Amino acid sequence: MNISDRHFFSTFLTLSLMLAITPITRAQNGADEISDFQQLQNHFKNEYFSIGGLVQGVAEFQPERISGNNGFIVNYARLKVSGALDQTFGYKLQASITSSPAVVDANLYYKLSPNTKITVGFGKSPFSYEYLTSAGSIPFVERSTVVNQLAPKRQIGLQLDGRFAGGFLSYTAGIFNGNHFSINQNNDNHFLYIGNLEANLLPSSGSKSELLIGANISYEQKERPSASGNIQSTFEGEQTLLDSYLHLSKNKFSLTGELIYSWLQSDFGREFNPYGYYITAGYQISKKSKLRLRWDNFEGDLLAADSESVLVGLNISPSQYSKIKLNYSIPAQRSIDYSQLRAAFQVSF
Repeated sequence: MNISDRHFFSTFLTLSLMLAITPITRAQNGADEISDFQQLQNHFKNEYFSIGGLVQGVAEFQPERISGNNGFIVNYARLKVSGALDQTFGYKLQASITSSPAVVDANLYYKLSPNTKITVGFGKSPFSYEYLTSAGSIPFVERSTVVNQLAPKRQIGLQLDGRFAGGFLSYTAGIFNGNHFSINQNNDNHFLYIGNLEANLLPSSGSKSELLIGANISYEQKERPSASGNIQSTFEGEQTLLDSYLHLSKNKFSLTGELIYSWLQSDFGREFNPYGYYITAGYQISKKSKLRLRWDNFEGDLLAADSESVLVGLNISPSQYSKIKLNYSIPAQRSIDYSQLRAAFQVSF
């Protein structure tokens, strides 16, 4: 790292810490803040028609890079419209100006009963705990490596969701086109099948504590892969994925872990088994700030680069509709010069 890089790095770190500390130390009128947020909710949200938005900008610096450049990006810029009619039908439309195609979600659902609904259209496939966490609520700036590489992402199809045993167990079963989300039709005459089962071990505790344990399985035969860059979408052949996860939240402490393992059988008869996992621990420092630590591991099995890193994150919420995420990523098997500092500034409602 040369002198100019060190100067940029120290300046960037100093500015990031100043931005992080300011919302914590500044005295705020809590009642006025809540009132402002409630007014925003009243203007834009009701049962049958709600407007929501997410804008996130990211600043990034890495002394030594394998690819890419230091600088600034707009990570998310989304607008969402959703609602429910007669407590039976519901809809969701979401668009983005930072991705192509611009449509992110376009689906309808129908409640067969209070505990069962069927959804048709385009949206997130029901696979992976972290992937199903909204973009504005994920604990770090980006999702884990294994989720980015292996999770099926957004799909067009049909899914059934239900709860039973007093909310103790929930399930999802779905059939989808299986193509990369930019294709608005099935292009290989095969389908993607996904099933999920989740146990909520604290369904009626009346507290903020939560303990979820779940598993997902997916199967697909893909003949026409796309070129989006991750394994799941570019691999051609038979794909079976198994995902398991645990999420615990109690008082100021949280713990989340997820493992995805794959069996990928190519059309040439060779099998690959890329897999990965992450473990994230969090601690609520104050009402507006939370510290997080993650171990992120991925084995690409010749289909993608292996990676292993430790992430330290500090999340600050200056208000109910704004958030600052500071992430410092340290590679486990590379020089410290390959560490990465990222700062995300987010507004959502």
